Amino acid sequence: MFERNVVVIVALATAACTPENGADEGTGQAPNQTNPVPLVSSPLPPDPQPIQDSQDGGPGGLEFDPTSGRFIIPEAGPPEPKPLRSDAVLPTDTLLREDQIGVVLEGRIRQRGVASPPKASEVNAAGIAAATKLTSQSLTVTLTAIGRLKIVVQSRSLPLPFKSELRARYDLLGYLALWPGLGKYRVVPSGALRTTIGERRIDVTPLVPGQKQKSGSARHLEMATRSITLESPLGKVRLELANVTESGLGGPLLCRFWVEMIGIDPSSTECRPEEVPLFASIDWDEGGGIDFDVASMEKRLDLPAGEALVPPAGAALVTEGLPDSSDGIYLTQEELRAFRSKEVETKHDSSAPIDGFTADNGRDRAMTLYLDGVPVVTVPALEKRYVIGPQRGHYVAQWRSFLGDRIDTVQLLDIPGVLRSVPLPLDADAGQ
Repeated sequence: MFERNVVVIVALATAACTPENGADEGTGQAPNQTNPVPLVSSPLPPDPQPIQDSQDGGPGGLEFDPTSGRFIIPEAGPPEPKPLRSDAVLPTDTLLREDQIGVVLEGRIRQRGVASPPKASEVNAAGIAAATKLTSQSLTVTLTAIGRLKIVVQSRSLPLPFKSELRARYDLLGYLALWPGLGKYRVVPSGALRTTIGERRIDVTPLVPGQKQKSGSARHLEMATRSITLESPLGKVRLELANVTESGLGGPLLCRFWVEMIGIDPSSTECRPEEVPLFASIDWDEGGGIDFDVASMEKRLDLPAGEALVPPAGAALVTEGLPDSSDGIYLTQEELRAFRSKEVETKHDSSAPIDGFTADNGRDRAMTLYLDGVPVVTVPALEKRYVIGPQRGHYVAQWRSFLGDRIDTVQLLDIPGVLRSVPLPLDADAGQ
């Protein structure tokens, strides 16, 4: 059993600051945190502020043990996490090799109700299957017993680009979004995770305690799990949590991730040390949802010393933007061309490009266009993308949001053509 008062060396002196007067960027509203601890009373300074040591204990609420000369987790349990300010500059994290016990998960986001390709002789099932594999929404998750989380994007078709990361630590609420190469990071305050992932903008929204709807038991990866369903005004999340000793304080961090995604305060008591979510399912109140499924788990006693530092060495704080891919197109021209074995003539559309198609997103949020059931391009709000590659012919298309809270009806797309997320008004409508 993982010893909850395990001795740990902590070279990082941190204590989180809450946003001044509960305000943050985006909506100007703060997360509905439990027992916030404001550490400042003056207006938010314009320059990034370093995190300071706690005044009532060691770093992150730990206690100093004079016998060992180290900071330890107190007998009463791990320290209560505190909100991370959006302008907080964290010193480089440092952990010793003996602190690098943990688990590594390989998991995947699964979209629901994705439309199938049409049935026609020119449809190339092998080409579509290859594209489906290339755009599989895979993640590698590292959880360390000392209380660190690292999520690495292993997919072309996730909201954050390939090899970008999200990191978190147990004593702070919030995340660091790291660019590929780990040269810079942006703070994602608690309450902004859903908009960051779902809409690619940092907008802090209120969090609620959440209600436990039901609990039970299940099995996943041949392990017994504790199954719980939590509810918020936005929807429900069902978690299957397995007891994994090596995960220590890292396990609750992945639980917090899914709980906060539906607007529940991540300090929920349902996120417990040594419990790892092996499955998560979100159902939105307005319909739709997504699932997260862990395909494999490896227990590690020898993680590299720099495996999940928060932040990693050399990373610089930035206060604008998020990691981004250049154009949001996920497949090459050759990979798109392989969707069909031959061309089929289609009706001419005067608004269509000469080749390929135009994806026109008229909504006020980013949307992903699926072609024959494969995510092809994500288009920012009120923007267009021109996609070259698919051969002339008839395709099945559908607009979807990444978190599955907006799923449009299936449309037939003739290529060359234009596919709009919001149809143009009819002449009669335009005159009203």
